[in-house]
Amino acid sequence: MALYDINQLQSLEHDTINGNHNSMVMIDNTHFILAYAGDGLDGFIKTFSIDGSYNITEIDSLEHDIVNGGYHSLVKIDATHFILAYMGLNWDGYIKVFTIDVDYAITQTSVLEHDISNGTYNSLVMIDTTHFILAYAGDGNDGFIKTFSIDESYNITQIDVLEHDIKSGQYNSLVMIDSTHFILAYSGTDNDGYIKTFNITTGKTLIETFKIAETLSKFKVILKTLTETFKITETTFKKITKTLIEVFTITETRIKKTIRILSETFKITEIRTRTIIKILSETFKITDKAKKKLNGIWLIWMRKAKDLLGWNKTNKDTGDWNKTPKDN
Repeated sequence: MALYDINQLQSLEHDTINGNHNSMVMIDNTHFILAYAGDGLDGFIKTFSIDGSYNITEIDSLEHDIVNGGYHSLVKIDATHFILAYMGLNWDGYIKVFTIDVDYAITQTSVLEHDISNGTYNSLVMIDTTHFILAYAGDGNDGFIKTFSIDESYNITQIDVLEHDIKSGQYNSLVMIDSTHFILAYSGTDNDGYIKTFNITTGKTLIETFKIAETLSKFKVILKTLTETFKITETTFKKITKTLIEVFTITETRIKKTIRILSETFKITEIRTRTIIKILSETFKITDKAKKKLNGIWLIWMRKAKDLLGWNKTNKDTGDWNKTPKDN
């Protein structure tokens, strides 16, 4: 045989009724997981193993959608968890997470119905271990891009959506270029072929900027500090918790919104807002480079703060993240 000649080794007919819309992912060197449309076009997940001679054996099967299951795009999250974008009931768009145990048995962990109109031609890509980007055909078969996050319990949340083609967006194939850029090939108007590039501003960028370890202990530190500083109530505590969690998963633009939420929640002055920013900065020990980057966000926000919050600004704002106006 010449180099790179192709030879079939083994074969397994794992479904004698139907086997459409396949998406397969490697679990490890000898195990694989498959999402496909089986009997009645229902949604199925199966695990398989191969031996030293590449013989294939089915291990487990889960019919996760008894109504519909097409246009699958399956992605590995970690060694035991997998995320699936597919078309389910009424052609709606669904995202699900599945878990496998030590015996490669499959369990559905979570589900999100993200589009109630249409969810076909899915192409799902991992951004990082907790964020994903999906290209698919939505309402009217238009082209959509969405981002999603998963938490520590693998619950799924939609973050953002972009309708990038208002006429057609089918047969999608999405590929990551780097951590913030993606390239998409798809069928657009008149079934013509299109390639587009997209960029995202990720929560990961902010996490890296702040050098944050996304652990409960970090949140406890900042919440304890804020609680003690402002003597806040349980209701306000819940609000600030939600705000802080959001700020670590959303874009820089929403940093401005977060500062406003903090200000309105505490009904505080400009000086106290700067105190909060100082606490945030010190807690997460941001670098000089990060300070310069985030300083611009702060200055832009402060220019709008008087109108938005009704501040009567009397202190000169130097934009220094380490100082409150009182310190200047």
